[in-house]
Amino acid sequence: MTTEMNLSIGIEKYIEHLAALGKKPSTIGTAKRTMALLQQHLGDSKVISKILTVHVANFYSSDAAHGGSGVHQASSSHNDTHPAASRMHRDSH
Repeated sequence: MTTEMNLSIGIEKYIEHLAALGKKPSTIGTAKRTMALLQQHLGDSKVISKILTVHVANFYSSDAAHGGSGVHQASSSHNDTHPAASRMHRDSH
């Protein structure tokens, strides 16, 4: 008999795994926030084995993955770059 794990339990285990690996608190915090948004998008009871690539892709292209601001859009303009990407570009010079 196979036990199906729901998303909320899987997220808890993933965060515990990151802590056990000794990941930085900032990394764990980012993972918690991202997973909370994913959980909100897919639902607490979503069975992990039923999550498909398309579900994850839809999440990352949704407003939910970007703080729900409703302003996320694909752009090739340097001025519209995500703040983290801007910092990486600036710090690399």
